[in-house]
Amino acid sequence: RSSDLLQCHGNSGYCWCVDKDGREVQGTRKEPGMTPACIPTVAPPTVKPEPRTDVTPPAEGTYLLYAQGQQMGVLPLNGTRLNKATAKTLLSLHGSIVVGIDYDCKAKMVYWTDVAGRTINRVSLEPGAEPETIINSGLMSPEGLAIDHHRRSMFWTDSGLDQDRKS
Repeated sequence: RSSDLLQCHGNSGYCWCVDKDGREVQGTRKEPGMTPACIPTVAPPTVKPEPRTDVTPPAEGTYLLYAQGQQMGVLPLNGTRLNKATAKTLLSLHGSIVVGIDYDCKAKMVYWTDVAGRTINRVSLEPGAEPETIINSGLMSPEGLAIDHHRRSMFWTDSGLDQDRKS
């Protein structure tokens, strides 16, 4: 229980988190009237996992497409290591909150949902291409997004409307 991980000084009112042995967890002491969030922890494993022979590291030139707030970017995957310094921003969208994102490998287009604008959008990866809104009505909180490049379909979820949709 998290209440077992909290201690407070009766006179001063200061509170702090403690580990399973009752020792104070550094950096958790809070002033009177404030309660630290004491979360039970699990010790990290002492043995590293064995490499899986059934998993092949991604090939050279493979990228992870990601959304982070108002930005979308790509991160080259180098075997099993991620090097954030090599990440590149594809698009910055002021005022947007990008949540769902997918890539259409046939059309070479990136699709995304914008929960702030309540839209679904796309952009070509060709130089100089401009973003295009493809759905701007009937959405409340578009989040999940998937492109079926074989059937040329798009699927999305809208948590505000509690719906799954297809186009």
